[in-house]
Amino acid sequence: MGMSPRSPWGVIFALSEIKKFNYADEVLRRPLILRYFSFRQLAGLYFIRAAHGQKQFLEALLKKSLQLSKFLPDWGTYTMPAKKHLILWVIPIVLFMTSSALADSDWYTGIKGGANFQLDQESTGPNRELDLDFDTGGFVAGQLGYKFRANQLGRFRVEAEVSYRANNVDNITFNGVDRIGTGDQDVLAGLMNLFFDFNGVSKNFKPFVGAGFGIATLNADIAYSPGASIDDDDTTWAYQAIVGAEFKLTEKFSIVGDARYFALEDLELTRFGGPAPAAFVDLSSEYKSFTTSIGLRYDF
Repeated sequence: MGMSPRSPWGVIFALSEIKKFNYADEVLRRPLILRYFSFRQLAGLYFIRAAHGQKQFLEALLKKSLQLSKFLPDWGTYTMPAKKHLILWVIPIVLFMTSSALADSDWYTGIKGGANFQLDQESTGPNRELDLDFDTGGFVAGQLGYKFRANQLGRFRVEAEVSYRANNVDNITFNGVDRIGTGDQDVLAGLMNLFFDFNGVSKNFKPFVGAGFGIATLNADIAYSPGASIDDDDTTWAYQAIVGAEFKLTEKFSIVGDARYFALEDLELTRFGGPAPAAFVDLSSEYKSFTTSIGLRYDF
C-alpha cells in the first residue's frame, strides 16, 4: 500500500528525508521531496522550523514551492472541515519538529567532584613573609555547555562553569619560624571554558583539552600564634588549563574525568596581629592548585 504524499505521515516521511541534509541547496537538488508539500504546508513549516535555526533552509524551500502555488488563502476562507484538516497537518509536524530539535541539540549539562591539591601559598608584606601549607581538599563544580559542529579532528565546545574548592591549613611559617595555627581557605569561581574534543580511538571515548578564564573569590580564615590571624576575602581574575576524557555510557549520559591547573593572581589579604599601629598589614598573595575530578554529563 503506497503512502499518500499529501497525508500527515507522508509529511513526516518527507521531513525525515530533508533532515538528512545540512544545506538548502542540497535539498533543492532533490525535487521529489517537494511533491510532499503544498505552499500552505511549507508556510507552516517555515514558522515552526525557523525557531530552531533553520530559517535559511526553509526560505529556499518556500521559494521553490512558489512554482507550485500562486497564493496563500486567508484562514477565514476555509470551511470548518478544512480547518480540521489543517490541524491534522500541524500535530504530526509539531511533534516531529520538537523531537528533532531535542535529538539534534548540542547543549549539555554536568556535575563533577574530586580532590583539590593546593600548592604552598606565600604571602608577603612590609618585613613579613607568611608561608602556608595545606592538606588535600575537596572540589565540586557544575557546568552548562554547547558543542559546535564537528570536523575531521574533533570539535570545539564552550562551557560556563561554577566551582568550589576548599582546603585546611596543615603548616604555618611566619618569617621563617614555624607557628602553631589552624584554619582553612576556600575559593568560589565562575569561569568560561573553551574545549576541543578530539576524535578518539572509538566513538565512545574522546580525550579533550581546554582552558578557562573568569573571576573568583578567595576566603581565608586562618589563625596562628602569637595572636595573629587572617580573616579576609578578595575577588580577582582566575584562569585554568584542563586535560581529560569523556566516556559515553548511553546516548545521553557520559562519564567525564579531568585534571586541571587553577590559579588566582594579585590577591591581597589583610593580616591582623601585634600592637597598633601595625595591627593591620596588607599582604600580597597568590593561589595555585591542581585538581582531579570525575563527573556525569547529560546531553540534551
